[in-house]
Amino acid sequence: MHTLSPHIRKRTGTFPFRIVLLSRLLLVAAIGLAGEEMAFAQRTQESPVFKDYKAPDKLPRLKRSDHLYQIWQTFLISRKASAGDVFAQHELGLRYFVGIGVEADTGKAAIWIKKAADQNLREARFNLALLAYYGWGIPWDPFETYRNLLYCASHGMQDAQYFLSIFYIENLVVPRSLDSARVWAQMAVDGGHKSAKELLAFVDEQIEIQREAAAGEASADTTGSALFAAVGAAPGGGQPAMPVFVDFEPDSAQDGGLGTLLKSALERADPEMKQAFGMSQMLDQQSETDSATFEAVLGAAGAGSPEALALLGRSYENGTGVSPDPVLAISYYVRAIRMDSPRAPRLLWSLLQAEGVVSELKSRAEKGDPVAKFAWAGIVALGFDGLLIEQGAQITEDQAFHLLQEASAAGHVPSMIELGLCYYSGRWTSPRVDSARALWEMARRAGSREAEVRIVVSRVREGSGGRLDEADIKLLDDAVLEGSVLAEVALGYCYETGTGVPAAFSEAVRLYRTGYRRGSRDAYRALRRLHDRIRPEEERFALAD
Repeated sequence: MHTLSPHIRKRTGTFPFRIVLLSRLLLVAAIGLAGEEMAFAQRTQESPVFKDYKAPDKLPRLKRSDHLYQIWQTFLISRKASAGDVFAQHELGLRYFVGIGVEADTGKAAIWIKKAADQNLREARFNLALLAYYGWGIPWDPFETYRNLLYCASHGMQDAQYFLSIFYIENLVVPRSLDSARVWAQMAVDGGHKSAKELLAFVDEQIEIQREAAAGEASADTTGSALFAAVGAAPGGGQPAMPVFVDFEPDSAQDGGLGTLLKSALERADPEMKQAFGMSQMLDQQSETDSATFEAVLGAAGAGSPEALALLGRSYENGTGVSPDPVLAISYYVRAIRMDSPRAPRLLWSLLQAEGVVSELKSRAEKGDPVAKFAWAGIVALGFDGLLIEQGAQITEDQAFHLLQEASAAGHVPSMIELGLCYYSGRWTSPRVDSARALWEMARRAGSREAEVRIVVSRVREGSGGRLDEADIKLLDDAVLEGSVLAEVALGYCYETGTGVPAAFSEAVRLYRTGYRRGSRDAYRALRRLHDRIRPEEERFALAD
């Protein structure tokens, strides 16, 4: 029987129910049986299976919740499954998965679902695709997932069409093809899939951006360092943009407070993504005041949530629930981009072109404002300095480095973290890991959660993770719940390699996948590495280097 470590259970709840609910792909069998006849579960709004079920005219005499009844029915189903009945095989697999009439066992669930899938029962092939995708009961194999999704999508299953479209966006299993993604998304829309319209709009947006770039007519949104977020190719190549559907549009909740803006921005995010943002608990509390919401968002931003950082930037840009402050907005956008926020580059680019913003930034920095110094240096570090040249605010890299030093000396925590990154990576200076950690330690003592995470993550990245103790893992685990995408990827590596925790490959993939959906390039590279490790020789799975 599948078991998970306490750290995994803390985030997901008791296996398998919480994990499946978070993925919005619950494999449900709400069973009504009479004698040896099976009546299959009616499709719920969350369930992708049993679409054509019709309620039986006659209800069974025994209550469905009766434990002995379920055991007896499972015995009868087992007899039919062993005799080769495809529906009984699928039903028995679902019962083993959920634990109805038998002890839950994902391995046995996979065996019986696969038997039904081998007979091309569409629903069984879809569920087998999910088991392979998450590594439940069978080895993780996204390529097997693709094969089964393709069959189901070709046979009219809208959920499979939707997910197949995402596969063609990801550039992980099959080469990225926006044209193919659009075909499958359109089929899902035509079939009435409730989320496919947003996906189709996203694909159309990406196609239009590609056309503009190919024609040499890229807009400001797709110029310079913002290109990786808008077009979907990270500097150095490869990472596609992903449709997370979390936006901070100019008119979103313009007259409301921060809580209204937050709920508006995240209302389309699924539960797993809300939890990843570090805001799920706060979102579920409808009575929260706007001040409490602000504190919750600040906490998530401090832990390293790119979504919270971008939200704060948008709030200070528009004056949503706070006094407008374009310089502070720039600083939050810079920090969000550091965390690979896919939306922040476009927001920052647009803000820097607003009248008077750059001149205010320059004026405040020259007067000694550490926030302005950090923001000015950050613009240069991210490669957005073309706009500074246009507005007479150009500075050299040496000057930007000096601004960070001054702001750090003044006690500005984000500057300490950014200056530490300079020393750690050798940007603008010679690499000095000890100096980087010393700066992050100063930031940690000043109360920075992100600095705490960076200290541990740096050890993981350097291969010294063998020294990680239980407190380090708990810090990463808690930081994931608070919204840290850095901790998410680092913890994924720990579970992948068994560093500080028992190895749990499927959990590593889950953490990487969530980080990737949030925009993390490190998470994408980790997923690409894991996919390449088991990539079949088939031509359709070959990706360009």
